[in-house]
Amino acid sequence: MKSMSKTLIILEDEHCVVSTLCLIGKKYGYQPFCFSCVEDLIENIGVLKLADLFITDFDLCDTNIIPLLKEIRKHKTKVYTVLNSGNLNAIEEIEKEGLSDLIDKLLTKTENFNTFFKNLVEN
Repeated sequence: MKSMSKTLIILEDEHCVVSTLCLIGKKYGYQPFCFSCVEDLIENIGVLKLADLFITDFDLCDTNIIPLLKEIRKHKTKVYTVLNSGNLNAIEEIEKEGLSDLIDKLLTKTENFNTFFKNLVEN
C-alpha cells in the first residue's frame, strides 16, 4: 500500500459514493477529507489550496456547486477538479456561469472510479 501523501477533497452527499471514493482514493495514496454540503466547504475553502485532487458532485443537499466554484475563482485556488455528476445539464450550467475552466475532468456516476484513479496515478 502506498503512503498517504496526497490530499483528496470530496464534496458528495451520497454516502455510498463517498465511501467508494474514500476506499479507492486511499488505495492510490490519497488522504480523503469529505464534505457533504457546499456551505461547509465554502466555510473551509482553504483546504482546497492544500488539496492535490478535488472530486465533487454537482447537485448536493443544500445547493449546486456554482456558489463554490465562484468562491474558488474569487480565492484564486488552483486544484485539479473532477466533476462527478449524473446531472446531464451540469456542465452546461457551469459553462453559463463562465466557470467551466475550473473543471479539469468530467465523470458520470456510472464510470469506474478505480479506472479513473489508476489512470490518474499512471499519468
